[in-house]
Amino acid sequence: MADRAISALPTATTLTASDLFVLSQSNQAKNTTWQTIIGYLTTALDGHGGIQSITYIPPVSPSLDGTLTITLADSTHYDVTVTNGNGVTGIVQHWAVSSSNSTAPSTWYTTLQTMTPTNRYLWNYMTVEMDDGNDIDTTPCVAGVYGDTGQAWYVWIRYAGSQPTSDADIGTTPDDWIGVYSGTESDPDNLHYTDFDWFQYKGATGATGAAATITTQNVSYQASNSGTVAPSGSWTTTIPTVTQGNFLWTRTQLAFNDGTNVTSYSVARYGVDGTGSVVSVNGVSPDGSGNVALTASDIAMSDNQSIETNVSQLQTDVGDVASLTTTAGTVVPAINELKTSIIQSSAYAVTANGTTSHSLTGLTADHVVGNWGMFSDSGLTTPIPENAPTCDIQITTSSGSWSITVTNFTASFYIAPTFIKD
Repeated sequence: MADRAISALPTATTLTASDLFVLSQSNQAKNTTWQTIIGYLTTALDGHGGIQSITYIPPVSPSLDGTLTITLADSTHYDVTVTNGNGVTGIVQHWAVSSSNSTAPSTWYTTLQTMTPTNRYLWNYMTVEMDDGNDIDTTPCVAGVYGDTGQAWYVWIRYAGSQPTSDADIGTTPDDWIGVYSGTESDPDNLHYTDFDWFQYKGATGATGAAATITTQNVSYQASNSGTVAPSGSWTTTIPTVTQGNFLWTRTQLAFNDGTNVTSYSVARYGVDGTGSVVSVNGVSPDGSGNVALTASDIAMSDNQSIETNVSQLQTDVGDVASLTTTAGTVVPAINELKTSIIQSSAYAVTANGTTSHSLTGLTADHVVGNWGMFSDSGLTTPIPENAPTCDIQITTSSGSWSITVTNFTASFYIAPTFIKD
């Protein structure tokens, strides 16, 4: 620090545990820390509730002493005599380097010196300058030591199939023996097999153990009404009678030549006879899910002809009405009435999803779809099989027109609906 009077130094406004104080004790310059002062004050104040006030009465002349009075919370007070001594005007740091850590150097400098590998030790002492000229020197001591650069350290691993006896025996592929090197060599290619510590970490293959054999075997049975919980009753070596819907449990007990015992269970259910099951409908057998899918050709009418056949015949018969004469009596009006109640549209091409409306003369709101088919040509000569998934169709009628709504469209086709009055 620069040489200057204490009064010229900046004023400290706070104190911390790392602060250092210089004082004169028994006519020797010494230093202390704020932590030491706190400890002393804590011991002195213990049991008194803390400090109430601190007052200082200065001396009436420079040759006399002053008084510092510390009053505690319980009114206990301490009077400390303050000798009117000399003030500290400054502190000067002295530095030197040396190859010895026991003998102080003879040459000192006021600037910090640089240590070297030869002069490894940094020495220091302080001069406390007093205003009366009686400066105080602290005892020289070693303040620092030169540190050497650390040496890089390496670990290398090598392997061998057996205890190596030459460099040719070792390699980098894992094997039965492992060698470990720890040292300053940075290139493992410069190492020899003797530079490694060798360990056998994979032992020889052990002898084959004796094969396990079954010494005893016992199979027994028991009936139960549970298919998940093994029965706790008596087991028998003969298969018992099991009622329909109940379960037959089989217990297998094995004993091996090494003393191990194993018990396992299996269970089977006695099925219940079925009643009222569907074998077929109109000669059509159920599918894999038990459902019977019927078409118009599968449903017969009273004449043992299918609905599909009767509707087709009806269309043919209605077409022949024009050739009948009035000599047929009352039959002709009835057939004519049936003919006028049947209206067939022309072929219509279905090409996309959506709803479209089509005019049809003579159609009224009380007409319903009597028949329609799906064909691959406009001439309606090639039917599309009913099981071919093309789309879902809904046909509605009103006076003079009919509408078709198509969803799930997959392939184009033609239809020609036939409408019959309710």
